[in-house]
Amino acid sequence: MSPVTVTGIINAPPAVVWDVNFSDMKWEKWDPDLSAVEQSEAGCTDGATCMFVMKNGMRLLTHLEVLRYERLTFSGAGMRGSMGFKGTFQLQPAEGGSKTELVYSFDMSGLMGLLVKTFNSKAVVSGTQAGFENVKKNAEFAVEC
Repeated sequence: MSPVTVTGIINAPPAVVWDVNFSDMKWEKWDPDLSAVEQSEAGCTDGATCMFVMKNGMRLLTHLEVLRYERLTFSGAGMRGSMGFKGTFQLQPAEGGSKTELVYSFDMSGLMGLLVKTFNSKAVVSGTQAGFENVKKNAEFAVEC
């Protein structure tokens, strides 16, 4: 199974999409599987690490690769290394910069990651789609206000 990828246009410029969803490290407002992001003192910066606290209780050390307003990749491993994950948001200005083309891809690796993707692929797909939709909703709401 390939990474799950969702693409669409958001009615907000890339800086708004970024600032509203990623800068404050309160990613639980867009990620339906997260209850909190902890140990994120460095913020959303390239090379930073943080701890994802999942709704199921798992704690996942997460590494960030950041090119502000353009790309965010978060990756890490859980279950003693048997499950890896990687998500990437790519933001491109659209329509003269007043909108954003957003591409969100998410993938899992390792033995447990492959099992999750194989036997619970609907959850992986729906979680990725929900994350995309929440990012879009948050950014478009900010523009309306």
